[in-house]
Amino acid sequence: MRFLFDLRKERTAFVGLHCSVTDPDLRRDRSDDVLQICVRMKLQSEYSVEENLAGYPNALVGRQPSGAVLHLLSSEAWGGLELYVCRLADEMAHADMETYLACNPDSRTGAFAREKNIFAFPFIRHSYPSPIDILRLRDFVRAKSISVVHTHYHCDVGTVSFALRGQTFQNVKLFHSAYMGIARKLDAFHRAVYDRVDGLFVSIPKFATEVKERIAIDPEKVHVLHYGRDLSSFEQNPSARKEIRHYLDIPDDEMLVGTMARIDPGKGIREFVESFLELKPSVRQRTSYLVIGEPTIKGLKPNGTLQYEPKCEVYNRDVRNFVSQNKLEKNIKFIGFKNDYVPYLDAMDVFVLASHDEAYSLSVLDAMAMNLPVIGTNSGGTPYQISDGVSGLLVEPKSPDAIARAIERYFENPALRAEHGRNGRMFVEEEHSFSKTLSTLKNFYFNE
Repeated sequence: MRFLFDLRKERTAFVGLHCSVTDPDLRRDRSDDVLQICVRMKLQSEYSVEENLAGYPNALVGRQPSGAVLHLLSSEAWGGLELYVCRLADEMAHADMETYLACNPDSRTGAFAREKNIFAFPFIRHSYPSPIDILRLRDFVRAKSISVVHTHYHCDVGTVSFALRGQTFQNVKLFHSAYMGIARKLDAFHRAVYDRVDGLFVSIPKFATEVKERIAIDPEKVHVLHYGRDLSSFEQNPSARKEIRHYLDIPDDEMLVGTMARIDPGKGIREFVESFLELKPSVRQRTSYLVIGEPTIKGLKPNGTLQYEPKCEVYNRDVRNFVSQNKLEKNIKFIGFKNDYVPYLDAMDVFVLASHDEAYSLSVLDAMAMNLPVIGTNSGGTPYQISDGVSGLLVEPKSPDAIARAIERYFENPALRAEHGRNGRMFVEEEHSFSKTLSTLKNFYFNE
């Protein structure tokens, strides 16, 4: 428990710490090692729940809401996970569910919350549970009568688990969603953490099996929950498609093949761009590539600007150097991260996800929602999304040649492209509608 004392690493300024204990639940829970330490600490800060709720219509200042949900995401990155949690919170708010979002207010997640008028409770990422955050969360959950806390980042579940101890919080439910690779967590510390978790969600049965083997949690608490997509946001628009293709200088008779992912070694961007040179000349002359994305965000610099993962910055330079060295700038275009990416998907003819071992890709679902045939790697959770030969084509990971052969197949058979695109859209409609996801979550949250 040595990490609990390292307050020098706290990344937020506070007015002070006091030894007086005013929280009765902390006095009661003396059997818990973590709370025995927290019992000696009381945060006195300038943060005021009621004052800071002003101007947020979704927060309902002064009320004691029943069924209020707090989504907690301390990640400062901005990828599929963060985008999905933001949209989930927004969908819940629009479904008249009392919704709050705990995040770093200076992150893109915080900016999204402000844009959507969702109250963002300030919460900074820590590697281990922070005593200060434990106390602040207890105060906030109690003040707003939060019924459900849903964590979405592996660093956060421990803090919330220890915060929701005691009689005051015994009826507050805690859920956690695991989006990426499952690390082994079978030690005593994690047994204590996950004992308080009421449910853990994963995207596919394969990951449910892995969780049961690698995390110290009751197997009955592990559930498969499909991601939700708002299909009304994914409608083809011929005029928008034409406008984007004109902006990108893509002729009408040319096939545009695109990818949308973080520029990270594991995402296979290098293999994707290398596949262009593996295309048959007749195909290469009438095909262009589009890369949407930026290097993985590590966090924020002291001045508030984005800081990228060093290895991803190096990787990004290497990929772009490959393009420039082979004089492919007119054939392969990089447009960075796009908040409004749907028109760019609409401009594509084929979508590629070249990840080496993807968990379950939201970009694949979005491409399918736009009636695009998808080429993906036969690894991770991608085969659960793409039915080979039905909604797309599966290829071996780390193989530019395999990607090129699949692209050629689609180039030579437009009818197959259309068929796979329609089947992909049907898959998303049947398995990933947000209405179904919200209905399932409400049943877990409130036993409806």
